[in-house]
Amino acid sequence: MRSGIHSSIQDGGRTGMAFYGIPRAGFMDAQSAAIANVLVGNKKKGACIEMINLGMEVLFLDSATIAITGADMQAHVDGQSCPMYETIEILAGSRIKFSSSRSGMISYLAVRGKWMLPSVMDSLSTYTYAQMGGFEGRLLKKGDIINVASKLDNGLSMKWESRPNYDAISMIEMHKGPEWAMLSNVHDGFKIQVRKSPMGNRMGVQLLADGLQIHVPDDFRSQAVVPGMVQCTPSGELIVILQDGQTTGGYPRIGMIKAKELALFNQIKVGQKFIIKLKS
Repeated sequence: MRSGIHSSIQDGGRTGMAFYGIPRAGFMDAQSAAIANVLVGNKKKGACIEMINLGMEVLFLDSATIAITGADMQAHVDGQSCPMYETIEILAGSRIKFSSSRSGMISYLAVRGKWMLPSVMDSLSTYTYAQMGGFEGRLLKKGDIINVASKLDNGLSMKWESRPNYDAISMIEMHKGPEWAMLSNVHDGFKIQVRKSPMGNRMGVQLLADGLQIHVPDDFRSQAVVPGMVQCTPSGELIVILQDGQTTGGYPRIGMIKAKELALFNQIKVGQKFIIKLKS
């Protein structure tokens, strides 16, 4: 197994743990992951391998049924181009190789059956900062072996027209956050052009844009945050909390990107320009 840049095991994540300071973790693009799982006959929130920016190389020691969704990482099986958004039968000894992404940021590999890994707080999701879940709480690396038990009936294929076009994402909708009123130079028709900073990870990402004006009271304290929350720093920079983000934050929460929009947001490439629009 070649690991790629940032490959990990993720599922639907951990819920109800924020009180203890434990992030939700889980899929960065839950929609793509759910489709992959449905195509192989697994539960929508079942475990997948999540790959970011650059894919991995996987050797199958046994026959398997797989599906690939999300970003197009130019997958090849034994040298032959591998289709996406379809149920694929893999023979024992076959090798699947992923490359850099041509469209989108995050790709998912689903394998039919039960993933034989220890669950932590009812989830297999990898949270590397606490060495929790996944494969020993870390990113996947060369030599790792993942056992998947049981085989199910054949799945379905998806038509090309149903696949998302990540390069066409030009706008992300945001709802007002609890501290929206602290902004002093915006109105209800708020739109701002932004692009993702290279300084991002599964915890959060900074958005590069013309600085906003915000007044933060001297006695402002840390507040609860969840994935999709948009914070504004005193200098007017925007930070979006992602799946591995902290459960409290010290910057005003001026907006919230809901789950379906957040899945699309996470697929936008670093440097790609898009508009954040306030949804009334």
